[in-house]
Amino acid sequence: MQSEKTYRLTAKAWSIVFVAVALLFLFIPEQLADTLTQLAAMLGLSGSITAPPHNLWHVLTFSLMGTLALLAAQSAKEPSNSVYCKTIVAAKLISVMGFLWLTALYGSAWLTCAVADGFVALTLVMTFPKKELGNIPGFARPTDVASPFYNVWLGKIDLSPGNALWFRYTTLNGVKQEASTWAILFQEEKIVTGKNTWPLDQLAPANSVILPNDDLAGRFIGKKQVFHLGKQHLDEANAIGEAGEVSWDLSFVDHGKRFEFVPSSVKALGVAKSTYNNCFMDLRFSGEIKTASGTIKVENRPGMIGHIYGKSTANEWAWAHCNNFEGSEHVVFESLSARLKLGGKITPPLTSTVLFVGDKCYSFCTIKTLLNTHSVFGNGQWEFKATSKQATLRGKLTSPQKVALVEYTDTDDSNLWCHNSKLSDLELELTDHSTKETKKFVAKGTAAFELVNRNRPDRKVDL
Repeated sequence: MQSEKTYRLTAKAWSIVFVAVALLFLFIPEQLADTLTQLAAMLGLSGSITAPPHNLWHVLTFSLMGTLALLAAQSAKEPSNSVYCKTIVAAKLISVMGFLWLTALYGSAWLTCAVADGFVALTLVMTFPKKELGNIPGFARPTDVASPFYNVWLGKIDLSPGNALWFRYTTLNGVKQEASTWAILFQEEKIVTGKNTWPLDQLAPANSVILPNDDLAGRFIGKKQVFHLGKQHLDEANAIGEAGEVSWDLSFVDHGKRFEFVPSSVKALGVAKSTYNNCFMDLRFSGEIKTASGTIKVENRPGMIGHIYGKSTANEWAWAHCNNFEGSEHVVFESLSARLKLGGKITPPLTSTVLFVGDKCYSFCTIKTLLNTHSVFGNGQWEFKATSKQATLRGKLTSPQKVALVEYTDTDDSNLWCHNSKLSDLELELTDHSTKETKKFVAKGTAAFELVNRNRPDRKVDL
């Protein structure tokens, strides 16, 4: 969780700066403009910055800076109220666009003003405290958001060779308003699917402690839930649910691996309409799963739980996860490669990847790696190559012949189709740039692999 103290200090510092700048604009606007012009010249920029005194714009500028100072001071006092921060950021982004316009008209010296205001906006966005649950980034159910908005908590468990469970808890607050639980039980001989749906307003209040079973209250005390409705329950240590003929009652132990797949800078730009956090990358599940054909006992089996949330989903994406490699303990991999729809056009794949090897984390999640990672996916396969200063990671995923086809609904009531497998093969090759050492990791039938797009399939939907 981002520190509230850090944001308070940042907002308070900017309020002081705004007061100082307001006074400079009031008393010595021409001298201030000359100083900025000299700074621009030192940076090799052309043109000059002007701030003529004693006119309408002089007064309005002083008024604006005073207003921003008051907003920043109030935001430092009330960081939980995002309106103050959003207003300041909006004002600064508008001024950035204005300064860029002046750059085009009167010279590049105005870029110094654009960069300064952009920096103010960026620092406020990056330090703004997120509303997270406990010490588990990204797990909590956001509550101060307006429609359209959705949440998906997805989990998977490697049960045994050739067997896996995928489960999903969702809230959809768009054209459709519903809460639902989903399940796919992958077995060597068949795939069993199920989904149950309820009105959204039946959900219990978010992020509160609820004891769904008084006989086993110790499991739930102090554990804040993100989804509770009837017998359905998901909290920081327990996953209980029913979807069709599949039901599960599971507890899990967290090994402390976490990763946020959308960089803060991308969130600040507002490019992505949704966010994915793997709040529980490396879990061990115990409990039982029931179907019409019997009960499956689960004891200390590897798995994960992640959380997707936002205004709408991406146009298409590939996702993979594995924490069950052959002969390699304490290795955890996950990657997300998405195409976004921006301005009516579809972007190339933007790819974010992480690999934990023991206590070492190889992260490929910056603006540069998002854009430069080679990623090609489709037809049951995905190949990628990610490079950072730290390492180069190559990967290949292959789905088995039989996968589950799942239909999703976006907040605007449009559909997406997910080719879902939890029994895929994965090959990774990691080259550490500092040691020049290359390691290979292989998973046979234990990798989660999903391909999601908006192309209506020819085959029958399973779920």
